[in-house]
Amino acid sequence: MTESVTITDNRTGESIEIPIVNGGVDAGAWKKLLGNIWFADPGYTQTAATESAITELDGENGILRYRGY
Repeated sequence: MTESVTITDNRTGESIEIPIVNGGVDAGAWKKLLGNIWFADPGYTQTAATESAITELDGENGILRYRGY
């Protein structure tokens, strides 16, 4: 059985089921139901880390390189 979350728009009663994949949900799926709503994250804490072949980030030294620049 696939794990999922169900989001219900209490204004309309419309619901959407979003699968949980590798411990996370696809943020784009929320837009299908809440396309006219934007999400504020003042602490910028709800971000996801990912691997990149074109970006290098060295937080300890304050370095961010994009395509080597």
